[in-house]
Amino acid sequence: MSRKKQQANGFALFMRDMQTDLREQGRSVPMRDMPVLAGPKWAKLPAMEKAMYNARAKAEKRGGVGSEVMYVSPRQGVMDCTGELLSERRDLAVELEERRHRERAMIKASLTSGSAVMLTNFFLIDIQSLCEISDKPHARYQPCEIALVDFTLHSGICRTFHRFIAPGPLPLGYRYEAQRCSEATHEIPISGFDQAMDDYRQLVWEVESFISPEGSRDIPALFASRDNALRVEWCLEWLASKAGIRNRLDRVYEVEALLCELSSHTDGRGPTIHQAKDFLGTTVYDHSMGTRYTLCVV
Repeated sequence: MSRKKQQANGFALFMRDMQTDLREQGRSVPMRDMPVLAGPKWAKLPAMEKAMYNARAKAEKRGGVGSEVMYVSPRQGVMDCTGELLSERRDLAVELEERRHRERAMIKASLTSGSAVMLTNFFLIDIQSLCEISDKPHARYQPCEIALVDFTLHSGICRTFHRFIAPGPLPLGYRYEAQRCSEATHEIPISGFDQAMDDYRQLVWEVESFISPEGSRDIPALFASRDNALRVEWCLEWLASKAGIRNRLDRVYEVEALLCELSSHTDGRGPTIHQAKDFLGTTVYDHSMGTRYTLCVV
């Protein structure tokens, strides 16, 4: 009788990530030796980061593959009129909602209990693009500007980060669209902009240093507006690819979901996502004294 495979816990995931980082640094450490190296770091890890790992472990347990016999769909091998296999057709809207559900669970699990959440640092991010390149199955972008805000409920905006990004050459046929987008939004020149940063490795390092000044191995989650989260996620992956390194900025959650969970965290009654989105987009408080309102996520 085969022994049941042991499910990973938060510490096991932490060791796995740490082992990957060590391997990228040229150090090969077997997993049996990792507890000695990872134990002290895990003990000093902030409660919010531990909660993230524990939430990831729970999510893996729920999504783990069992020993059941795989069900074969009657659509297997059948194609639609475009030649796409019906069995491989994906409902992107359903996938997006499932992802949002998982992310809200992760956010909820990460919030510090009681009033201590007031001192938690949340990082808000937005990345502007010269235009959206839509000639591929999935959207691509030309990142040209990045902004981050370090925010706590107690102090408001604590720190800000801003850089212009060299987007590279525009694809053929997109110059007019990029110019139109620039004039309507950020007004960044679409070419020859001398403030644009093309040292992508340095840029990624600066972003990571802003988010984790003490050099923590685990990078906190980032929050972007619901309309921009997927674009921000894609652009961060693009930056890592340009820098030739692994993307560690791979947790981008919707700030509207954060607002809902924070509201529920205080009195148990949170707004709906659409109410949160309307609230974040309001201009009522833009010129009120004593407020520190960030424009980078709306």
